Amino acid sequence: MTTAVMAPLYERDLELGRNFVKAYNHYYDGLNLFLVFSDQSEVDNFKCNYNYQYFVCTEKLDVSKKPISQKKIFGVREIFKCTDYDKVMVVDIDSLPIANVDLDECANYNVERKKIYASPSTNHSIINKVGRDCANRFFSPQDVQKLEKITKGFTLYFWFNEIPIYERKHFLPFLEYINYSKTMDRLLYTTFDYIIYVFYLLIKDEIELEELDHTVVSDQGSFLETQALQDPTRFAAFFRMAKPMWIKDFIHIDCMQRVWMRLHVNR
Repeated sequence: MTTAVMAPLYERDLELGRNFVKAYNHYYDGLNLFLVFSDQSEVDNFKCNYNYQYFVCTEKLDVSKKPISQKKIFGVREIFKCTDYDKVMVVDIDSLPIANVDLDECANYNVERKKIYASPSTNHSIINKVGRDCANRFFSPQDVQKLEKITKGFTLYFWFNEIPIYERKHFLPFLEYINYSKTMDRLLYTTFDYIIYVFYLLIKDEIELEELDHTVVSDQGSFLETQALQDPTRFAAFFRMAKPMWIKDFIHIDCMQRVWMRLHVNR
């Protein structure tokens, strides 16, 4: 296997974490699953008798910033540093594995098509605190101008439309490009790691952003997050076409060829 799966954990989410690891071990052997803890006390309190590996974040974490993105970046970097995995799928602990699929095949399918699907958003925080702020904090004015055009003023939103995948060949150059050792402190709760990473890939023309047509424009999140608002026929058509790996609510099994996880199970 060349693909790892990683999730950050926090003291308040240990029970969610146990459920996640248990479900993952039901469908997979757990040997490619990595958790990232904030400190040793979280490790000691976790107590889960299933297969997983873990890292303890050795960086200073500013709890007031809810440093989820920092822990994710730390975990991905450690996996690439300490293992031979080529790709890392990064999920939140409020997701839940629901099926066994070929993770390598799914990951390869996603990265090889070099395309990210996005849908329009009217949410002021998504447009400015997530999109525009991520760009301004980590990229040059010239890069921001390019991103502004690609994302139509940061209104095209792709977070949660697919499980984030980080590739070894891009990840370290990405950290170097944003000078991460010196810009790490710019991370906030709303400056999502995957948004910054995809922005880098767009700047470098490694991928393209494709806008989904005829979606219900919402202020509540991405296309997949707003499943309940979308036309069921168009939603199913998107799954047949894009073959995402996660979903909120089940649809016809023929549309869920690569689905192996539910997202936001506690929301």
